[in-house]
Amino acid sequence: MPVLEKGIQDYKNNITRFAVVSNSKSKRSEMIKRLLHLNSKNQMKGGLLFKALECFAKKNINLVKIESRPKRGLDWELYFYNRF
Repeated sequence: MPVLEKGIQDYKNNITRFAVVSNSKSKRSEMIKRLLHLNSKNQMKGGLLFKALECFAKKNINLVKIESRPKRGLDWELYFYNRF
């Protein structure tokens, strides 16, 4: 994947990884650790995280870790990171 813009992070040591979700297998995706970042404007809606994660269960994809991090400057707003 080509880099579109360098140096756009807020922190000097920030590293962001991306995942491609697809119906077809990719040899490269099997070689790298996979991380999915979930973000929604409607986070306070009940069942939102369940609905987002349900698709993994339906496809028999094992999630090994779910982590939440606060959004900077937004009280009680979270990002969810899922490792699979």
